[in-house]
Amino acid sequence: MTSMDWIESGLERLRTGGRLRRTRVFPAAGGKLELDGRETLNFSSNDYLDLARNPRVIAAAREALEQYGAGATASRLVCGTLPPHETLEHRIAAWKGREAALVFGSGYAANAGILPRLAGRGDVVLADRLAHASLLDAAVLSRARLIRFRHNDPQDLERRLKSLPGKTRRILVVTESVFSMDGDLAPLEELAGLAHAHGAMLLVDEAHASGVFGERGRGRLADQNGADAVTVDMGTLSKALASCGGFAACDAKLREWLVNGSRSFIYSTAPPPAAMGAALGALDVVEADPAPGPELLRRADLFRAALRAQGVAVKDSESQIVPVIVGEDRAAVGLSAALEKKAILVPAIRPPTVPEGTARLRFSLTLAHQEDDLRRAAAVLGETMRQDSNPDRERGRTVMPSDSARRILLLSGWGYPAAELDPLAKALRDTGHEVVLSGPEDLWGRGGGGKSEQPFVDGLESLIAEQGPFERHAGWSLGAMLLLERAVREDGPAGGLVLCGVTPRFCSGRGWPCGVASAEVRTMQRMLRSDPEPVLREFYRRSAAPRAAEGAEVRIEKVLSAGVEVLSAGLRFLQSFDILPLLAGVRGRVHLLHGSCDGIVPVAAARRLEAELPAARLEEMQGEGHALPLYCVDELSRRIAL
Repeated sequence: MTSMDWIESGLERLRTGGRLRRTRVFPAAGGKLELDGRETLNFSSNDYLDLARNPRVIAAAREALEQYGAGATASRLVCGTLPPHETLEHRIAAWKGREAALVFGSGYAANAGILPRLAGRGDVVLADRLAHASLLDAAVLSRARLIRFRHNDPQDLERRLKSLPGKTRRILVVTESVFSMDGDLAPLEELAGLAHAHGAMLLVDEAHASGVFGERGRGRLADQNGADAVTVDMGTLSKALASCGGFAACDAKLREWLVNGSRSFIYSTAPPPAAMGAALGALDVVEADPAPGPELLRRADLFRAALRAQGVAVKDSESQIVPVIVGEDRAAVGLSAALEKKAILVPAIRPPTVPEGTARLRFSLTLAHQEDDLRRAAAVLGETMRQDSNPDRERGRTVMPSDSARRILLLSGWGYPAAELDPLAKALRDTGHEVVLSGPEDLWGRGGGGKSEQPFVDGLESLIAEQGPFERHAGWSLGAMLLLERAVREDGPAGGLVLCGVTPRFCSGRGWPCGVASAEVRTMQRMLRSDPEPVLREFYRRSAAPRAAEGAEVRIEKVLSAGVEVLSAGLRFLQSFDILPLLAGVRGRVHLLHGSCDGIVPVAAARRLEAELPAARLEEMQGEGHALPLYCVDELSRRIAL
């Protein structure tokens, strides 16, 4: 195997899963295109106000191009700031009703530059579960702790804010105002009120609202009480304004703070003058005419009504973005291809852009689409879906067979190398499943080791980002706790969880007699530094009981070869692990497997966990101890695969 063979295997996995993507050349931009000699309705474009080919916008871009040249030729802090950049920032600030604004090269670059300047190590970012990838990537880049609250649920956000430790330095709440894949609206007034009450900052991404909502397209924040509590009104120039770039509208001090530390601003060449000119021309159009945004929203209402009349289910869209959920990836791609043959271009959006099992057609409406166009599109979609002869399709959602092969993530526990779970992984692979096996030592390295405050959490996120998505997540002991903690943050991975030997709180304490005494964990920490072998030997004896521990000496050698630091960090994670107050926020089914004679995590902890989780089932394996994955391979492989 060469050093690059992993790329071909990764591409093949995407192909077989119906997720391989390719670039495609189109003859023009906008809501209507000439494809294969006929006019095609394009519902893929974000040119909401049909300004990309507007004569005033093109003239403004041409004027800037001719006066200032093709490129800015330098970063903004060197000599790349030209008059169009400064003029546009003043115009955006006035348009948004803020003291100042700062323009970035793209919306992604804007978020990547803003979030790490607002939060860092020791801070917390609370992001809506369906927030755009650029916001989530920026939160990870910031090194702050990322917690994802339930979509558009202020009560869940409040619960999570209240659960934060008092020593938390800075808190940042992040949301979109119009969600890019669902088209629904965030409860901005309630979010702003909660942020203010808890001393948190609030970043609102108005990418899909600016130009469409609010007085003269100023965005949803223009119409909201509590807008003063918003720290950053982030937006883009590439959608309703038909240009390219992103921006932060904020107060003057924050702008100065961003200029002096936002890496995506400092280390990027300034956007080309023509793009700034186009955005200025688009602002001229938007501010001069209050009608385009409301008219677009009226047409979106008409389109939703037409879809419902065809029997097509529509999600909670209240904007110009109208998704139709299909479910399975290949079904969404097939439906998209069938519509294109009928002169309707609408993209199939698949994971990881949207959650597993929610592949969809995303209709993005523009003012190029007239009422008759929208009625025809709805009729064609309804007819095409009715003609679909797939026997597994139920109400527009494709149902995967229960025995279909799955991609499974399998995590081992504290003190056990991932290789200890090789027999379980092999049993799953022998039945056709694809298994990615990992353990604390791998996650520690991926997560930055001693340089990270939460190396196992960061390592798990890195693993899933690199090798996911997975249809099933299975973990044992520490690995199971990491998955459960992630489920609390992310409302539960699609496909559910299978957790062995797990507890919502590792150490015993007031109101929780089901854990290990903190003093015992501290003693283990102290002994690990001086003489780790007796600590591990006793742990293996207790975890194997009531069976006899086998292979302890070989196991100890392998574990210590990875370094005592991994073991010590694992104990610190376990000692602080307590998500008992947050379990109600876990979504999706959880299958708990626990030995009735577990000498590490008492079965009473699993019973309490089952009672607290909204959708959990506990299976007690009689006569077994903590090390279920080592001794119950056949039973566990069947349960994980179900």
